[in-house]
Amino acid sequence: MAVLGTNQDPTSKESISTGGSCIVECDGKEAARSDATVLVADTNTNKEIHVMVDGIKEDRCSRTTSTIRVELGIGVEDMWPALKNAVNLIVEHCPDFMRSCEMLHGDGGPGSIRLVKFGPASGLVTYAKEEIIEVDEENMKLTYLLLEGDLKKQFELFKPSLSLERVALQECKDLNEAIEAQSKCIATWVLQYKVQEGVPSPNIELLNEGAKLFFKLLESLVNTIKEPTPQVMNKTTSPIDLSA
Repeated sequence: MAVLGTNQDPTSKESISTGGSCIVECDGKEAARSDATVLVADTNTNKEIHVMVDGIKEDRCSRTTSTIRVELGIGVEDMWPALKNAVNLIVEHCPDFMRSCEMLHGDGGPGSIRLVKFGPASGLVTYAKEEIIEVDEENMKLTYLLLEGDLKKQFELFKPSLSLERVALQECKDLNEAIEAQSKCIATWVLQYKVQEGVPSPNIELLNEGAKLFFKLLESLVNTIKEPTPQVMNKTTSPIDLSA
């Protein structure tokens, strides 16, 4: 899924970072995120491959993976159906971000192809044609492959995976924390990408911020739908099905 934007150029050298977990992997070499500079070097040539300062600043790898994790105040029972139907929910409730979604092929399962058109509030992209690669119900994981769109100008490969997991109960100190953990989940965005040859290095941290915005927007929509105002709910109004 193409990410929501922050009205900034993804090729900009000015990186945005507001914290959060970020892991970068280059050709199998993994470097954990740190607020300090992280260098990943090719041991054969002793040349620098990747530089990261509180996020990704420069990428010289042919194929790289970037990961972020965000805690959400929604349990997986509500968040997973919403994540699978995220584009339609955002189109319906936030058209300034996403204007439309057309299924060009398939029924929404693996192998399906869809065309998503974005609104003015999404600064990075105007449209994305993408293939649904994976819908893993057991592991609550979705994987997409960008086929066409604005981001193809920078990326030869743009393949994001979005997944959810429950908050680990063993990390809870007492029963109250365990009960509270049931109403939370961890959302993970893993972007596998390859930069087009000859183009400026894209600002991957900016895309990560877009992914965080997407998760938080979806969280807000689920809360709104779960707890509608009294004016919205009446005798003739039915609750909205998140999985519709």
